Order: sequence, then structure tokens, then C-alpha cells
Amino acid sequence: MKDNFLLEIGVEEMPAAYVESTKKQLKSAFEKLLNENKVVFDGIEVESTPRRFATFVRGIVQETDETSHKVKGPSKKIAYDESGKPTKALMGFLRGQGKEESDVTLDLVGNEEYVFVEKKVEQKPVSELIKEEVSGIIKSIVFPKTMRWGGKKL
Repeated sequence: MKDNFLLEIGVEEMPAAYVESTKKQLKSAFEKLLNENKVVFDGIEVESTPRRFATFVRGIVQETDETSHKVKGPSKKIAYDESGKPTKALMGFLRGQGKEESDVTLDLVGNEEYVFVEKKVEQKPVSELIKEEVSGIIKSIVFPKTMRWGGKKL
């Protein structure tokens, strides 16, 4: 099922020269977030007034898909000692990925074999994903000249 998302940002009076750049930054940031997380959506529109920016995402799915991908670890030479036992490098890689030695596969990359593990990314509500990232998107907007009040860092 698809839904829509609207983010409205209220600002002090914005100089006209900053508006188009800000709209492009908002659209680009949302496209990047959704594409990197493989979220299906129909389109993104950003509209503005001198005191408002509205980002509208049309036809967004409610949950991300469950996906999996291979994570590359150390080379076979580093992962195993001469007797074929796992080294600290391999064990550290597996611990970091939350995997066991039985999950390891070896694949050829160039002329050398490397350790790989399959990593699953669980389904996640898109509303939760956006909620986690929207603050960072807003803070990432860059203006030619910025103003701050009260010495607070936002």
C-alpha cells in the first residue's frame, strides 16, 4: 500500500536568492535517503514561500523491503592461518557482522579469495526511517550566509 509524506519547514524570511538552492538541496537529500534505502516512491516535489518549504513525497510505500547483500571481509590469507584455523582478523570481522564461522563463504575477487557473509536488512516502516533521518536532512541544508541566535548550536 502506498501513502504520501509531507514535511513543512517554517523559517524566518528567506532571501529570494536562497530559495531555489534550498529546494534543490531538500529534493536531493530526500531522493538520496529513499534510494539508498530502496524505498519505492512515485515522485518528490518541493514548493516554497518566503517563510515555508514544503517537501511532498507522493506514492511512498509504507515499509522497506527485506533485502540481503554480501559483506566483504579479509582475504583468505589473512582470515586463516597455515593450518586452516580462523585468525583474530576473521573472528573480529564475524563478531562485527553478528555471524558465525559457518556463515562464511569464499569468493574470488581479482586473483585473490576473500571471506564474505550474507547480511540481511529487515523490513522497516518508512515513517520510522524518515523520522530518524529528517533532522539530519534539515541540518545539512547549506546557505551562502547563515544566522544564529542565542549562542545555541542546533
